[in-house]
Amino acid sequence: MRKLLFFLFMLVLSLPGQGKDIRILAIGNSFSEDAIEQYLYELALEGGDNLIIGNAYRGGQGLESHWNVVVNNDAAFEYRKVVDGKKTTNRTLEACVKDEPWDYITFQQVSQDSGRPETYEPYLGNLLDYVKGIVTNNNVKFGIPGLKVRSSGEFRTEKNEGADMLSAPFQGS
Repeated sequence: MRKLLFFLFMLVLSLPGQGKDIRILAIGNSFSEDAIEQYLYELALEGGDNLIIGNAYRGGQGLESHWNVVVNNDAAFEYRKVVDGKKTTNRTLEACVKDEPWDYITFQQVSQDSGRPETYEPYLGNLLDYVKGIVTNNNVKFGIPGLKVRSSGEFRTEKNEGADMLSAPFQGS
């Protein structure tokens, strides 16, 4: 949870300019719920920016489970949207992604699998390809807290050693 909050805080701090609208969608679970909905809005407000935060949330679920819901076109995501500090709810992942021209979209692995790289693929790649195909902002940037990406595009978690690593957030190509 602290890593996710730190990641999101650093993301907000790294954004250029003051006083602009920034749209962030998290596709995740209780970690994204706590960090995105509880803390991030207030942090950005202190910096003078206005956040529009979306959270496609499924408690206790990871990338594989999220992908299975997408494949079955289930309306299983609880969607919480924070605009001006107020929350709204409902939806499918497709509806969540298409709801705003998101500037950033993050994917959250379930905690028990976050340090196990074999649990990320093919689900993260599938989700990323799916989301890229339906976004309304072609300049969106993607990230996954706690995950690093080799310049070759291969995913590695923070717990793995290795040279030539790029920190999340990463820009999907």
